[in-house]
Amino acid sequence: MSFHRRLALALAVAAALALAGATGGAAPHAPQTQSTAAAPVEDRLVLALLEPERIASVDPGTGALATLQLPGGTLCHSPLFMVDGRILYVTPGRHGGRVMSIDLALRERPHWLANGDVLVPSAVPGHVWLGTRAPGPHGHWLVQDLNVHRGTFARPSPHRVPARPIVGAVLEGLVLQGRHGTFVWSPSTGRRTRATPGAWVLATGGSLIVSCGGRCRTLRLADGRRGRLVHAPAGSSFLPAGAALSPTGDRLAVALSPARRPRLALVDTTTGALRIVRGARLGVRAAVAFSPDGTRVYVAQPDGWTRAFAVDGRAAGTIGPRIPAPVMQVVASPATPEPAPVPRFAWLPAGWRQFTDVPALPGAPKRGSVFATSWSYRPAPHGPAGALPPGGVLVSARLLPRPRAAPPGPERPPHEPSLVLPALPAGELEGRPDVPEYRIEAVCGTRLLDVRVDVAAPRLGPPRREQVQRMLDGLVLPALPGGCRPAR
Repeated sequence: MSFHRRLALALAVAAALALAGATGGAAPHAPQTQSTAAAPVEDRLVLALLEPERIASVDPGTGALATLQLPGGTLCHSPLFMVDGRILYVTPGRHGGRVMSIDLALRERPHWLANGDVLVPSAVPGHVWLGTRAPGPHGHWLVQDLNVHRGTFARPSPHRVPARPIVGAVLEGLVLQGRHGTFVWSPSTGRRTRATPGAWVLATGGSLIVSCGGRCRTLRLADGRRGRLVHAPAGSSFLPAGAALSPTGDRLAVALSPARRPRLALVDTTTGALRIVRGARLGVRAAVAFSPDGTRVYVAQPDGWTRAFAVDGRAAGTIGPRIPAPVMQVVASPATPEPAPVPRFAWLPAGWRQFTDVPALPGAPKRGSVFATSWSYRPAPHGPAGALPPGGVLVSARLLPRPRAAPPGPERPPHEPSLVLPALPAGELEGRPDVPEYRIEAVCGTRLLDVRVDVAAPRLGPPRREQVQRMLDGLVLPALPGGCRPAR
């Protein structure tokens, strides 16, 4: 088979997994469950199956398989997404798509989240970009930022997104397929922020865009600041279908030609080193996924078995049961996701913005943190501390595991204001000796609440101090046993 025919086949598969439109009408049936052998890993695997279209969820403890039938055309309209411990997908309809959500174990009935034609996971954890096509033959996109956990939308972008296919998202904005290649478009400014070097986008995550061009014999890794080229082994080329980035973005799983019997390669995105995984057999759809901790990669093989491989290439077990139906996609999630509690600011001064569940604050945990900025901060890899402008104020609050040796004492309900801004700073912001930092700690049940106020000025003036204190008085804490009290 010629390279162009192999590439056409791969692109057709990629389109089925991406954002192509389709129609269908069958209503989903109730989930069906069957018992099988125990699975050797602790991750729950979710698979998108064909003939008929359905979702399959494998219980890691018992090996039980639960299935849910989908309306016809769903998997061609949208792949499955795992967001905030739930499965999301878009079902087609006469008047546009419907974004549906269901639990990982498929115990409940799918419920409607919103209307939309395109769903793209945001680079901000727990958020997705929802695109709706405006009426007209050349209608632009109307995009909204959806917080999946809260089910709320951020303020819609006032800018019209160009009428180009949306193929991914990075911290700067949406990745669009243009006439002469792909580019990043910012919903906040309505402008292009950067072009991507390759014509075909294989994966996006954080600021990283993985693409290839021409005959796809070279991968192009670009994060907006620097790029790296990764060459395919001699006589091979990369297939632009089924690629997956690890949760931290340090590794990429990608298929290598030939298209009929592709091989699996793992690429270190930092060094560019490439390793072919021996024993990993891929179908033409190249259904692969990384484990949530990034230590394993799951491969749906043509024989119906799903196998796990360590990132060093060693086999790590077979995931039962055997599924004879074609597998379009594999997604992995922790078996029992337990999101850490997250505080939030109930009141913000005019012009301020807050961000929750964002691992962009240096030293903060990936969950359980919130920060607010006095300027229009745009999430970036270096975090808000590196973007603090002169006179800017950064207020952060995070819930950390409480040390076991924490002394007991009288406790108060979480809603009582117990956070008083100190009169003097306790030190400087790490890496910014010119930024004074005010620090407050409180014990909240089994958690330690750590609050920090950084100001890019000699001191926090009275007007700012009054605003910050009002923010702290209105800090909403999650329901935690034991209440809150100031730390000793």
